Amino acid sequence: MSIQTIEDTKVKAFPAKPAEVIAFTAKARRRFDPLAIAGKVASALVPPIIVIALMLVVWQIACSSPTSSLPPPTQVWNEAYDLIAHPFFDNGPQDIGLAWRVLISLQRVAIGFGLDGGGGGRHPPLLRRADRAELRLAQRPLARRPAVGAGDVAW
Repeated sequence: MSIQTIEDTKVKAFPAKPAEVIAFTAKARRRFDPLAIAGKVASALVPPIIVIALMLVVWQIACSSPTSSLPPPTQVWNEAYDLIAHPFFDNGPQDIGLAWRVLISLQRVAIGFGLDGGGGGRHPPLLRRADRAELRLAQRPLARRPAVGAGDVAW
């Protein structure tokens, strides 16, 4: 590849046109308006609160009879208040608060992920061996495939 030289050395200039001057002005600072902020917060929060309140009223009315299969929300709140208000109580091995139960569950999840990352997960040589075995099984004629039934499974 070679560099081409420009044969024509004459430079053609275009006549200059006057340019527009754009003045940049600073944005006017908005004032802190607590009423506008309160209006925006109210318009975002009030409709969901109304819908939740209506759902609770309908639930209370529908389940207030003694023959209903679901408890009303007032009974649910009365029975669940201690679990929600005091999540860290410990009255023995089976009587613990909600936070302790969540933390135990998260600990089990962390242990499971740790075991999986430590070699119990996707091990490429084992996966390749399983893929080859599946391929060999798929290439066999149907008559020679082993039958797998309830009696053939070794426990």
